Amino acid sequence: MWYQLIILLLFATVTCPTRGYTSRNHHGYSNEKLAIEAFTVGANTLVSRIYPPASLTAFRSTLSGSGDYVISSSGFNGSTHTIISAFDEDSSTYFTSPSTYSSTTGKYTGTIQTTAVSGTVYSGEYIQIQLPVNISLTGIVYTPRNGYKMRRTPELAVLGSSDGRSWNLIYKWTSVFASSFLIPSTQSYAFNFSDTNTYYNTFRIVQFKQPFYYPSTSTITIASLAEPVYYLDAWNFNGSTTKYIGTIQNAPTNYMTISMWVIPTIYNVVLVSMARSPTRTIGEYEMSITSNGKLYYFEYSGGSTYGVTMTGLTTIPLNTRTHVAFVKNNTMGYFYINGILDASSVNAVSTTLGNTDLNFGSDYRDKNMYHSGSIDNAYIYNYAMTASEIQSTYYSLSFTQSWEISSLKLVGTSVTSTTTNYQSPYYFITDYAGTGSGSYNNDNLKATSTNLYNPNSIWFDTNGNLYITDNNNHRIRKVNGVTNIVTTIA
Repeated sequence: MWYQLIILLLFATVTCPTRGYTSRNHHGYSNEKLAIEAFTVGANTLVSRIYPPASLTAFRSTLSGSGDYVISSSGFNGSTHTIISAFDEDSSTYFTSPSTYSSTTGKYTGTIQTTAVSGTVYSGEYIQIQLPVNISLTGIVYTPRNGYKMRRTPELAVLGSSDGRSWNLIYKWTSVFASSFLIPSTQSYAFNFSDTNTYYNTFRIVQFKQPFYYPSTSTITIASLAEPVYYLDAWNFNGSTTKYIGTIQNAPTNYMTISMWVIPTIYNVVLVSMARSPTRTIGEYEMSITSNGKLYYFEYSGGSTYGVTMTGLTTIPLNTRTHVAFVKNNTMGYFYINGILDASSVNAVSTTLGNTDLNFGSDYRDKNMYHSGSIDNAYIYNYAMTASEIQSTYYSLSFTQSWEISSLKLVGTSVTSTTTNYQSPYYFITDYAGTGSGSYNNDNLKATSTNLYNPNSIWFDTNGNLYITDNNNHRIRKVNGVTNIVTTIA
């Protein structure tokens, strides 16, 4: 008698681009045939959907007409702020991670790590969701905690897996500043990326740096929410290094704001300079810390000396994170330290500032006064902020120590039938393993080229490998879920 393993396949509207096996209970066999229920692709189209399509109320939730969703996280802070709060579609609840992020830099300080197949390690708290189907992920929709306005996107990595253990990077999002990223309370922001055409059923979002927030109790009246002309994030300087940027677009002219967080370890250092080319140029300027720890600014307006100079009054502490700002309002200049006015100066000239040779951490022309320490969240605007705006900026540039989100959704494409729907599936038969011959014809062959002799039971592991009791050949055979090659394991 000839025996042939046959797979009974379920054709559904939401399924995977290759065969994926989801039911291990609905299988049957007779003396001649063995069948299981599985998904495959026939005549299909790609459909973009939101996952999960409805609220989840438990760590494992079954949605009617969709299937099981399993959610988890690396940890949570408080019994009322579990990962369920990120998927319950209730804006008044929110997920809170453990307090493992720095309140001064937003960077992750904990020990949780996710290692990708490539060997790259991603450190940070994570949120994970397992879908009932394989999708090609094209984006995530992120809603911050109700009552907080996100000023900058977080830094995160999105990884996909088919087994919940082997992770592949789909997209890495680094911190970006833009006016559109001032997300009002309860409003969402979409992280969109190109369809990778790679299908997974489990996704992990790892956040390795926090966004910073405006608490809703603060009045935000910053007119300069347009893009800064330049933004520098988290640079360390060792006393001999520099960060050269070059020419920038839309550079300040007669109105400018420089805002940054600094941690100096020595004095007599340059924070930022512009247009300090080999020859003296009208419009060049520089902001520095003097040898006695005061802020200093100059700009050149022509002639034999610098037309505008200004020195602060307060000593900047060493080895301490301090917010400093300079505002040029035509002929007026202002220094601010930690949101408080430090000094102001009236200058007789109005200089149009340059836009070349932007450089952080040293004097670009003289190659000296190298900064030792760090510069973080450095912004240059072509707008003169008011005192209240500087203060609002200072207080708003802070980080919560926990990752707090109200909602998270996935956006992805799945393979969908053009002739039927999920609620009304139909079935068809296709060969999966066996040739119709019952004799043994060796291992390491494709499943459809391997003889099976009275197979009478099958099962799958979590990696999608199929195991067959090849009864009359007295063997247990394994069909590799990736290569479709058959081997004997017992």
